[in-house]
Amino acid sequence: ATVELTLEPEQLKGLDSTELANLFIVSEVSLKSGPFAVAVHKAEGAKCIRCWKYYSKLNSEDLCPRCAEAVQK
Repeated sequence: ATVELTLEPEQLKGLDSTELANLFIVSEVSLKSGPFAVAVHKAEGAKCIRCWKYYSKLNSEDLCPRCAEAVQK
């Protein structure tokens, strides 16, 4: 899933979309400024066969860059 999180500007300070995506266990979090709102959509792209997150590009083994690095080690 992709989560679109809209918060007031002062609430956005210090938030990291990558960390939030890991916390929410979703493929992507989009942060926007404005009145509070949450929207959830189906993630676009292809699913990594190891972590099951969706990415715009995977390697030839259908792994995302993070998983490819982990498997290589």
